Amino acid sequence: MSVATGADRPVPERSVIVTVGEGLLRLTPPGSARLPGAHALQVHVGGAEANVAAGLATLGVPARWFSRVAANPTGDALLRPLTALGVDVRDVVRAPGRTGLVLVEDGAGVRPTRVTYDRADSTFTQLHPSDLGEARLERLLGDAAWLHLTGIDLTVADAPLHALQVLWDDAGRRGVRRSFDVNLRSTLPDAGRLAERAAPYLAQADLVFLAERDARSLSFVGAGPAGDEEEPH
Repeated sequence: MSVATGADRPVPERSVIVTVGEGLLRLTPPGSARLPGAHALQVHVGGAEANVAAGLATLGVPARWFSRVAANPTGDALLRPLTALGVDVRDVVRAPGRTGLVLVEDGAGVRPTRVTYDRADSTFTQLHPSDLGEARLERLLGDAAWLHLTGIDLTVADAPLHALQVLWDDAGRRGVRRSFDVNLRSTLPDAGRLAERAAPYLAQADLVFLAERDARSLSFVGAGPAGDEEEPH
């Protein structure tokens, strides 16, 4: 379910869609193998916001992804596939640290898919307003039509919250349309605070993406079963 607001605002004469979030390396044993005893792992880029940018670029829509990425080969492994798809990653901050991982065991028969995150203290969790000087903000948002954030951004750690607010507010001042995907992930450290943290974004967003299961889980609508919520990203 999606909810549109601010429909009477003129669309800026811009074309780039900017997404912001943590990049992950997704590791999966081949076939339906389990992680214990696996002798090989397939590696793919993960992260909800990076996936949105990759999908847009594949469709020919100018897309830019912003994040804070480890300055090591694991960070290179995140950026190269996105660059190959045409995503603009030139202003991604490279810094010391680690890349978050998502380990996925594909389901087989009655066995469900199993997802395990290893993302504590990743480089993205240290994103700070000092990473967003005026010059970088201009490069990120000066030609942007949309800025897209998700609830994952707000619940993965406390430290990035101020930097994300800087981006959101600066986009608003520039007349950039802003979208917000609630995208509840119950395994994240601050998932229980998402409703509180998301409230200002929901009030100001031009476009909101909200799954019914998340609306029920966060008490945005009447109580009811939340259903299966966890999907690898």
